[in-house]
Amino acid sequence: MRRLLFLLLDVVLMCGAAGPVLAQPTPDVHLPPVEITTSISFDLQRKGTADLPGGVGTVVGFDGNLNDHVAVATELSDSPRMRSVMAGARVSTGYYYDGPGFPGRFFAQALAGVHHGSSGTGSSTILLGGGADVLVVRRGVSLHWALDYLFFPDAPHDFAGGRFSIGIVVGPRIARSSRGA
Repeated sequence: MRRLLFLLLDVVLMCGAAGPVLAQPTPDVHLPPVEITTSISFDLQRKGTADLPGGVGTVVGFDGNLNDHVAVATELSDSPRMRSVMAGARVSTGYYYDGPGFPGRFFAQALAGVHHGSSGTGSSTILLGGGADVLVVRRGVSLHWALDYLFFPDAPHDFAGGRFSIGIVVGPRIARSSRGA
């Protein structure tokens, strides 16, 4: 389990570091003070553990951008396995063009909070994850995907696992005077 966690962190950090080196920065993407994310999530149950079955859920996030690379991230999530409220930090590469397509960015985040499990108990929750956003609508809609690892330090059983989510981010937009305007 630790190996998987470190592997996930290594991949996220390497992708985050490689983006600015390999791609062109895009000063034409404007980040608003707040971004809103809504996603459909899929819990990834670990075989051979006491982990409860997951399923399809929802994630809503509100991120306050401190600058182009750092944000205060908050998240509300609901799935058959649990409901949670978390907050923490998100770091990203900033938007860039990797060729003639759409601008995108990679991000990593670490959140902590509380969850209420299907067994009726509540305890602390920690989320480590990463993903990417690709700006597909110039006026402020990005495709968002993330792969997260959640673990619960206070849980009486091995109640940890992964979560994949895909959705949209509302907020970042391309300035009118740039790239094909």
